[in-house]
Amino acid sequence: MASAHLSGLKILDISIIDISMKTTPDLKLLEKYGQFRRGLNLLATQILRPFGLGPKQASFLWHLSRQGKASLSDLSKATLTDPTALGRLAKVLQKRGVIERRDHPTDQRSWEVKLTPKGVQLAAEIEKAYENLAERAVKPLSAPEKKNFSDILDKLLGSMGKAKPTTKEENGD
Repeated sequence: MASAHLSGLKILDISIIDISMKTTPDLKLLEKYGQFRRGLNLLATQILRPFGLGPKQASFLWHLSRQGKASLSDLSKATLTDPTALGRLAKVLQKRGVIERRDHPTDQRSWEVKLTPKGVQLAAEIEKAYENLAERAVKPLSAPEKKNFSDILDKLLGSMGKAKPTTKEENGD
């Protein structure tokens, strides 16, 4: 079962729980959010298919394009991805020629990665695709509604604390 650590607490991913047996306004709201999140993920998967990428790989490239270069540890935190899984993902992207991986200049236990020219071009194409996805996802909202939605999400995220990636062992997998 999917979970995340928030403020030291193990929280289940509510989007995978069947809450039809008990309905309260808060649970209905969480289910609606889960449906929206799943729909958004499906759309992201569809727009990334022509690039041969999944959402985690695209997130990795997006964060790396913003930072220029980064350690795998930093990217693991930024993408909320288990460090071991992120290491495997980096190897795949390196084989595709979109990232370079080298020893970290100050931490001999770590790798530093950066985009290759091919990776820079791919990241730019992904960003355009995501801009189209974002426009499509919030198209029904007016500008004030978008601002309000963003403020609400910020408030909710702030109340949850800082999320961190979990390992398979922590998930019980």
